[in-house]
Amino acid sequence: MNGEQQSVNINNYLTLAGLFLIILCLAICFIFDEMNPLQINVIHWVISAAIAAFLASLPGTFHLNLPMMGKAVGGFAVFLLLLNQNPQKLYQEYHELDENRIEYDTLIGRGNDALRNNNYGAAVDNCNHANKLIPNDWEALYCLGNAEFREGNFKPSFDYYKSAFNIEAGHTSDVAYAMAMSQEGLGDFTNSLVSANIAFNLAGTNLYQSNIIKYYIGFLHTMIWLDMNTELYSNTTNYENAVTQFNNYINSQGYPPHWANYHLACLYATRASDQSLESYERDRLEFLSNENLESAINYLENYNSEKAIQQKQMMRTILLQPDRYRRIVSNPIPCPQVRDIWMRSGNRIYDLASRLI
Repeated sequence: MNGEQQSVNINNYLTLAGLFLIILCLAICFIFDEMNPLQINVIHWVISAAIAAFLASLPGTFHLNLPMMGKAVGGFAVFLLLLNQNPQKLYQEYHELDENRIEYDTLIGRGNDALRNNNYGAAVDNCNHANKLIPNDWEALYCLGNAEFREGNFKPSFDYYKSAFNIEAGHTSDVAYAMAMSQEGLGDFTNSLVSANIAFNLAGTNLYQSNIIKYYIGFLHTMIWLDMNTELYSNTTNYENAVTQFNNYINSQGYPPHWANYHLACLYATRASDQSLESYERDRLEFLSNENLESAINYLENYNSEKAIQQKQMMRTILLQPDRYRRIVSNPIPCPQVRDIWMRSGNRIYDLASRLI
């Protein structure tokens, strides 16, 4: 009985000692960010012994009913197994990875700053360096895609965005939205629309992002509608989808609304050109075109933004000198029918445009 009681007491002591040493070693690891090799090795020995003692003291750990000597041999075997590990190497690899991540984030930040300053060479250098430091991370690829996109290199930008999207597994709508704009730059409006719809679905409850993409989806439907040429009136699906998207954008307080109103004017104006429609329907569409154009000018006239001057000049060029307007990706679409209907209604286009000076 005394021998059994003594064995139980020893087991209890081993359990408490092992548990105490494990907790102590873990606490030391959390307290000290940097440890030298000697400290790492000492903790390695202590925690190996502590875990072995703790496991050996637990009833049934080795599933054998052994005397104390047998448990000691089992515990020693666990000790040797743990001792054979190389925590110093793991510690070094962890800290190297941590240091790489810090440098990586710094390089991405520098790349994005360079993009904001239109220094595309510096952006590419920093983001390439980041990509080599931590290969195949989506942020570096997204940054490189942005640099190529700003340079007008839509094929490589799309490739970078696509790679980033595949790595990120579609967790952010920004990458899908960027893919859509690159595809627009390539003239692939149909696949651009597919990517834009993916971006919209990924935006979730982010109302600001959802509205931006909602507008862009309407814009792409308008591009496809106008690009149909001779088939313009035989299939009105894109026309209807565009009208729905722009109206949803305006009704959900999309900001700013002037280009949505302008593109609605364009849609109504081009639809009014269909001579197969009844005259009253064409008159209604022309009225809606004029109404939306005036709404666009009313808002833009009082628009307060750092982009206001540029936006007003863009609208003036579209209305007065559409042949001199050079559209870039995602910028408004020139629509001569809007101007024609406005002037055919007895209005002066110059009076309208003069409000934007």
